[in-house]
Amino acid sequence: MKDIDYIVDFSTHLGREMLFAGANLERTNETMEKVCKAYGLHEISIFSLSTMISVSAKNLDGEAETRQVSVPGQSIHLIKLRKLYDLAHKVIEEKTDPSLLQDMLYETVMVPSYNAWIEMLGFVIALTTLCRIFGGGWQELIVVALCTVLSFWLCRPLRRANLNRIIINVVNMFITTAIFFFTVWIGFTTEMMAMLTSMSLMFIPGIPLVNSMRNILCGNEMNGILEFLKVILETLTICFGVFIAYAIFGRWYTW
Repeated sequence: MKDIDYIVDFSTHLGREMLFAGANLERTNETMEKVCKAYGLHEISIFSLSTMISVSAKNLDGEAETRQVSVPGQSIHLIKLRKLYDLAHKVIEEKTDPSLLQDMLYETVMVPSYNAWIEMLGFVIALTTLCRIFGGGWQELIVVALCTVLSFWLCRPLRRANLNRIIINVVNMFITTAIFFFTVWIGFTTEMMAMLTSMSLMFIPGIPLVNSMRNILCGNEMNGILEFLKVILETLTICFGVFIAYAIFGRWYTW
């Protein structure tokens, strides 16, 4: 392979891994362009969406290369994202031998996933704290903690089944809202809104929302608007899950 092949390959797959780990499109495009320029490539053209990246460039000899890859979704992993940024900075500054770039990228992305139990504990602490802030008592905290554990372990097989985030949100919010109605009905809890508000924040796409607004404000309007619409759709599915549970069980209980 020629140097330009290695460079364009590396840039494209670096961008793919950055988006997958939670980076925003504007920063991803900027990083890919800087990598290409560091090796003397010109006429660089980058087109990226949250689901696809296309990169083309020419070297000083006039040889052109184009690469296009799909992005399989987004799985927020901030430690991996930081390591990818560090790798990009190292490559740009040191101009590493192009034939070594793919191996370096492979080593960087082999970051172990967060421990499931620690991740679950983080969700429980965060959501029970929010429930307390919203006015929930110890009964509500217990129910929110149990529903958080249930939703966390339910999400894992649903994600492995490659179900859309929309379906995952609807299923989880329907089940947890039904449980909340039941606890109110038996008189164990009273603060329904505190529990619902806290639980919904587990599924709000916070980082994608920030990324979409950054893209819009930084001149990447098309990508930003598409990402923002996706955020709105995922948020509406949370409401839809609550609505289904309320339509089935809500009329039997008093708030």
